[in-house]
Amino acid sequence: MSEAKRGKRLNVLAAMLSTGELFSAKIWQSTTAEIFAGFIGLLKEHVGKKITVIIDNASVHKAKATKPIMALLENKV
Repeated sequence: MSEAKRGKRLNVLAAMLSTGELFSAKIWQSTTAEIFAGFIGLLKEHVGKKITVIIDNASVHKAKATKPIMALLENKV
């Protein structure tokens, strides 16, 4: 019996805005802390005002690479 071939993994990062709009990004690779931080940066630019980000305990949310972008967002009004 042969093993099934696996393709690249599609990951979707998304945020529901208070307007009801869905802001999303689709990537054909693993989600890293750097990619997550970049998504948050793009979300901030898209919204253009203060945002609240609710995250769970996923490793990319708690990684050292996300700390600078989160600190930057916390200091901006």
